[in-house]
Amino acid sequence: MLKKNNKKNYILETDLYELNLPGQFILKEVVDKDSKRIGVVRNIRLKFPQKVELIVKGLDIELPVDFKNIQKVGTIIQLKTKIKVAEECDVSEVVRLRKEIEQEISEIYTG
Repeated sequence: MLKKNNKKNYILETDLYELNLPGQFILKEVVDKDSKRIGVVRNIRLKFPQKVELIVKGLDIELPVDFKNIQKVGTIIQLKTKIKVAEECDVSEVVRLRKEIEQEISEIYTG
């Protein structure tokens, strides 16, 4: 999708999904620097010129997280920054969010 930015230049933006779920990023739990569970990775967004973001689905919010703000990727994704705009999720909400995202991705690929 082409979008016009404030400088009147065009940028290209696209969303990426992993085919094997859970993936290296998709469906992983995301915690901020204070270990607050903020949601689950929905997809990876590429913006040109040169910006890569994780799109994190939380409770009633979807927020972009710049790859520069990632501290560590393991069984969870730990961020370097505190996220104030997202409510903390409990374990059952993480499970629900994962199911919702998996269903959304399935619908994208099966039409």
